[in-house]
Amino acid sequence: MSFTRRAGMAIRLLAAILLPVVLVFSHRSVTMIALLAGLAGLFALRGYRPPIWGLIALLLTGYAAASALWSPYGDAASWPLYLLLLALTGVGLARSEDAVSTRVFVAAGALSLLLLGLEAATGGVLRDLVPPDNRPDKDDVSTARGIGIAVSLAPGILLALVRQGHRLLALGLGVLLLFASSRFGIAANLLAALAGLLCAGLAYAAPRRTLRLLTLAAFAGFAAMPILSVLLPPADEMASWTAGPASWRQRLIIWKTIWPAVTDSPLTLLFGHGVEASRVLGEQAGRMVLAGVDVRLDLVPTHPHNLFLQIWYDLGLIGVALTLCALGLGARSLADEADDRGRTAAVAALFGATLVFASVETSLWTLWRVAAPMLGAWLILAAARIPARPRKRG
Repeated sequence: MSFTRRAGMAIRLLAAILLPVVLVFSHRSVTMIALLAGLAGLFALRGYRPPIWGLIALLLTGYAAASALWSPYGDAASWPLYLLLLALTGVGLARSEDAVSTRVFVAAGALSLLLLGLEAATGGVLRDLVPPDNRPDKDDVSTARGIGIAVSLAPGILLALVRQGHRLLALGLGVLLLFASSRFGIAANLLAALAGLLCAGLAYAAPRRTLRLLTLAAFAGFAAMPILSVLLPPADEMASWTAGPASWRQRLIIWKTIWPAVTDSPLTLLFGHGVEASRVLGEQAGRMVLAGVDVRLDLVPTHPHNLFLQIWYDLGLIGVALTLCALGLGARSLADEADDRGRTAAVAALFGATLVFASVETSLWTLWRVAAPMLGAWLILAAARIPARPRKRG
């Protein structure tokens, strides 16, 4: 075995060992896990030719880095470096493979799901035992974020377990993750997990049709923003509503407020306002009073809680067009290889869960949010390379 291959394997093994600790105690560090796994793949880049959709995704990343030139965000100059590392991570993940470290990574992922299930069942006993002491509500949110990352990683982990013949273990961990997703007050976790389960079932029955439907759903996310801007009542009227969770009412107000700023000039509509511009808009927009909430809330928080709207606002029509091209070509490539129903079901599960997070939670500039589905996609790719173990008869 060559030195570079041994080095790549060692780096992936380190990432695997750290994974359970990160998901339970330090969810933001999943970016480092993805970076380590991607770094391992960079040793095998010689002769690699990315697919056309991958090249477009890299072009989108480059355009986002260039938008720092006109962004109003004070620290925008640091983003080209972050985005370069993100691009290298994605390319490295595409080339990162070996049977030994993949199996260790899957075992570490399974342990992570088990530990998060324990946290959900006990109300966070592991965080209570490990110093330092934090506010219980902050601990609950952090654990919920780790569970959200696990929702993205689970399709690849469970696919690998099934292919190795551990079907009952995969079923048990899947049920445990559904239970954990219902805990700690982050509704998007449960919605994403259920969406992933539904999409996996549909894809197993009709793989190509399901992938097409999911692609259309992603396209519809971009088309929905200008439509909602017209159909939703004024923000003041929505602030007086009392029905439904306050967080969901707040999101409608955010979306209604931001969209007019997308189209405030032909230049911003075309090029966008630049990286992290929606954060600056939030600082300028002030606060509001929401019915049933005792404290004043930011009219626009640090991000729009909608990835489709954020791409419209920050990257403009050019960013939207590049994203749609990468999505469309990537989905077509997956559909061409949909004969492996297990892999396609896992892809659909990740796709469906990511759409939910993109619609109500994710920020384009929160790196751990972006790293989680990238790592999940790599796990599916790695799991699909594991030879399927035939079922025993009798």
